[in-house]
Amino acid sequence: MKKIIYLMSLLTLTLVSCEKDEKITYDGNAKVTTTLSAESVTLDKDKKEETALTVSWESTPLNVNVVPSYEVVFTNGEETKSEPVSKSPAHFTVAKLNEIMLKIGVKSLEQTDVKVSVKAKLGINNYLSFDEKIIKVTAFEDLVVPEFYIVGGASYVGWSADKAQGLYKKENISTIFTYLENNQPFRFLGQQNWNPINYSIDQAGTRDSYKYFTTVPTTIKQDGEENMKFEGETGIYKITIDNKAKSLEIEKSALGYKYDNLYLVGSINGWNASGAISMTKISEGVFEHTIELKKGDEFKFIGQKDWGELDWGNLNANGNTGYLAPKGNNGNVVFDGKNGTYKITVNLKGGIYTVIPQ
Repeated sequence: MKKIIYLMSLLTLTLVSCEKDEKITYDGNAKVTTTLSAESVTLDKDKKEETALTVSWESTPLNVNVVPSYEVVFTNGEETKSEPVSKSPAHFTVAKLNEIMLKIGVKSLEQTDVKVSVKAKLGINNYLSFDEKIIKVTAFEDLVVPEFYIVGGASYVGWSADKAQGLYKKENISTIFTYLENNQPFRFLGQQNWNPINYSIDQAGTRDSYKYFTTVPTTIKQDGEENMKFEGETGIYKITIDNKAKSLEIEKSALGYKYDNLYLVGSINGWNASGAISMTKISEGVFEHTIELKKGDEFKFIGQKDWGELDWGNLNANGNTGYLAPKGNNGNVVFDGKNGTYKITVNLKGGIYTVIPQ
């Protein structure tokens, strides 16, 4: 867009846009001055909602015939991020400022000098002069943990991508207790579809876009350019993915899935193991029972009518993740729905449970 600038006086400028018939008059000496609330800031991931930085600005009288819009501009080298703002002051939370820092290439845990300025925009692409301030910022590492879905002949779901089994994720760790079959191939997907993301072992011979796991157990071998092969005993395993380390761990579970009986025990029966409620076996490793539940009820699943070793509950701790774990790795299932009738289904082979209203 071609602009012609006419000098009206020593202090007044008029800008004319041929395309938009835009005529803007302003004081040629007008300037935006930026003030920062701190000279340095260390961002703390445990205080994400707190204010980390306040940016204020003042401008000399504009004598302008349009309302300016403002943006705070952060610059690190050649990388720049602009944030539209409505009025002074503008506040940036720890989470927001950290997000901006990572987008402009600031390395986490390293103090970096970042330029900050406030620009006043007039019309389409006209800016008043401005000054820049320097702030020293130490950002934290904010990992975006991807989704992981296991699929393949070694897995509980087979080669159906749309049924690929998702892992439970918390912070940078993804986990599931599930079935693995000996001498069968598998891999992980980033979605319940074959594309666009696939995860496999990071070794020569693996397709470049599939390379991910730099550390794997001895039971995992490369299998062609796409898959890995599981070479352990068939059974239930704890699968753990550390997204930060890009490591895959596979540990044999103390419990299997082939049991004749499974029982419900919890607040629903006064935590009386000897009076535990029998569930109906639907198939190998799959049991169900329909029962009245009220909000706050807690329960677990046991394989005998006592507090023996056959004990399953919610993965890691009390909650309702939908993922099962054996004794030593679990807590109570905590029901947080509306009072009513529900079908509880437990899949020991898949390592999951559901609570569905009837």
